Amino acid sequence: GVHYAYVGEERDGTGNHWVVVDGKQVKYFGGDLHFTPSGTLVSIFTEGGASALVLNGKPVIRALSVEPLWVSQYGGLVASVVTPPGGAPSVLTINGKGVAGSEGAQVVNVYFSPNGKRWAASCRSTSGSSFVIIDGKRGQDYQSISTQASYVRGSGNAEIGFTPDSSKFYYLARTSQSFLVVEDEESDG
Repeated sequence: GVHYAYVGEERDGTGNHWVVVDGKQVKYFGGDLHFTPSGTLVSIFTEGGASALVLNGKPVIRALSVEPLWVSQYGGLVASVVTPPGGAPSVLTINGKGVAGSEGAQVVNVYFSPNGKRWAASCRSTSGSSFVIIDGKRGQDYQSISTQASYVRGSGNAEIGFTPDSSKFYYLARTSQSFLVVEDEESDG
């Protein structure tokens, strides 16, 4: 609630944009503005068929695409799927650094821990299997993984997410059986 930012467009029909940050008009550095709780201003700048992930007005990644974008509501973590030019596979990035094991996968969702220090990504491989990457470590492949992060009616529990103390990430995985997976430990099916 301390900072604010918004994008405006010139009324003269030129299509030129500008940004206001905390009451001061500045040069346009992208749309889809988000503040992290630590005060970093995140935006995506698109021009000439290319995009850039911009942190505090400075581009940190330039690529064909840098979306979708996830911003932690608890700390300074920013996740983005980067698609490089030239047909190279897309890759998940955390704060601008590529995540091994995510190359070419569809990132379904990114989850951040309540303490703002950990992250996990639910992904789908090109072969159709599902897997989770937790803090950079890729888990096993499953037929499917639940993406029901909000509480399921009547159960009082989410099917995927971090524990309140941030120590564990858990999810419901399915093959021919269902498993509760906590970090990388499977329950009995």
